[in-house]
Amino acid sequence: MGATAIIVIDTDRQYDEQAIFEHIKNINKELDGKANEKIYCGINNYQEFYDKKKYCTMKCLSICAPAHIRVFVCWNYQPDICKDNKQTSYCDFGDSCNFLHDRSDYKHRWQHEQEWNE
Repeated sequence: MGATAIIVIDTDRQYDEQAIFEHIKNINKELDGKANEKIYCGINNYQEFYDKKKYCTMKCLSICAPAHIRVFVCWNYQPDICKDNKQTSYCDFGDSCNFLHDRSDYKHRWQHEQEWNE
């Protein structure tokens, strides 16, 4: 398989709202000034007398996702906790510290049960 894969869960590209919008726009360019009122063109293919925007913004429900994706996951099996931050709640490195600034308090199950009983 390779570094990229194709997702085929979305609608086909020719039935996408943006593709339909561009198809209608091309038909309107061809029919500019040539439209005959007595010829049936289909429900979406009649000439429109106003210019729409470049992109379809009316219907946002069927936007296609990118066809090619690259997935990268990094699992940290050894989460190192910053010693300075744990002891003094202050770290000189601040946001650029490579270690975890953990604010939670770890307690054992028996400590939780003891607090609950009190």
